[in-house]
Amino acid sequence: MKPWRNPYRASLWTLLVGLALLLLARQLPPDLSLAVVQQAGALKVCHPPSLPPLVVPGGEGSEVELARRIARALGVEAQFNLQAGWGQGQDPVDWGLRPESCDLLIGGILAGQETRLLLTPLPYQQGHWGLLGEGPRVGLLAPFWGADRLTLTEWLEEQGYEVNYFDSPTEARAALKRGQVTGVLTLDVLKPTLPELPWRAIQRLGEASLSVGVWKGRTTLKRAVAGALKQVGQSPGPLAPATPTKPDSTR
Repeated sequence: MKPWRNPYRASLWTLLVGLALLLLARQLPPDLSLAVVQQAGALKVCHPPSLPPLVVPGGEGSEVELARRIARALGVEAQFNLQAGWGQGQDPVDWGLRPESCDLLIGGILAGQETRLLLTPLPYQQGHWGLLGEGPRVGLLAPFWGADRLTLTEWLEEQGYEVNYFDSPTEARAALKRGQVTGVLTLDVLKPTLPELPWRAIQRLGEASLSVGVWKGRTTLKRAVAGALKQVGQSPGPLAPATPTKPDSTR
């Protein structure tokens, strides 16, 4: 005979645990991230030194303008904070980014598993991976936080291409002009910075969600920025020209 068990015991424990968590939550300090920004009258915007056309030295670029519009929607000024170490190495932890220095982060952030470790990425536009030019010598241009470079490299190797790696559109453009590479795999958002060559969208590589970022845990600021994005529109401007693309569904 099985020992008798009180059928209400489990429910009682669940209730007690729920009450304990509720009491604990009430003791946590409130999230003041939005209030701090409003009190300071400024939205601190961190960005890499350069990633045209998103971030251009001199206070220009489509994401720079987007940050200004977000700040305006919040009723504050945008205060830009250049991060010299951004992109210097594979691990973002080594870039020198500090939560106290940044309320909003811009500059080629893609929503994905990597960026969600530290940020809440808030997408504003979809980008598409594609090949500008053709093989056999192809450069990978993926200077984006959150880009899956391993998957992109594997696709290039499957095509039999000789792979080169570039950290900036400037490097890729120069390599194309001198014939070091005959093509570049990148997001369509960077097409305006490169020579005019045939473009082929690679459907197998899918899309990428261009985003602005807010540090994890800053719930009130995140909600305000998400609302501001809806207010200013999903796109800050023509990030990529609406040029015809030749889809590639077989590779």
